[in-house]
This record gives sequence, structure tokens and C-alpha cells, in this order.
Amino acid sequence: ELHASGNCKPCRFVFSKVGCKNGVACQACHLHAGFQRRARPNPGRRAKAKSQVNSLGPVDADALQELENKGGYAGLVAKGRMRRSQGEQ
Repeated sequence: ELHASGNCKPCRFVFSKVGCKNGVACQACHLHAGFQRRARPNPGRRAKAKSQVNSLGPVDADALQELENKGGYAGLVAKGRMRRSQGEQ
């Protein structure tokens, strides 16, 4: 029913070499034609995104949130940094 409405989350493992270990108990959707992973940015772009996030101070949560909302690799790095800072508190 979630797949028909477009609100499902595709299973990352169903079409892998190993397959989905959860089988019918999997909470993700197995009906997608194949999960395409996003291409990993080249090392230069990854380094630039990491330095951009690391240049922000730990109290600059608004700037981290803004980067996360932009998406892309910098958004993923910002999201991880926010998660780590919340875990340290």
C-alpha cells in the first residue's frame, strides 16, 4: 500500500549479491526495479565539503542545519557532525 502511494522506502539490499537478509520481515520496499546508489563525489569535492563543515564552530547549529537542508554530500557531512555533537552532550 505504501508503494502504490509512493511513500515507501526502497530496500538497499534486495538486489545486491547477498540479497536482503530480512526477507518478508523487511520494513523496506522490495518492489522497486533496482536501487541505484548515489555516486560518491570525487576526493576533491569530499574534502571541500568536509572542510566547509569543519570550519563551522560547534555552536553554529543554524549553519549546520542550513547545509544539511541544501542536500548533497556537504549535507550528509553536516548531518553526521550534528549527530556526533548531539551524542557528545
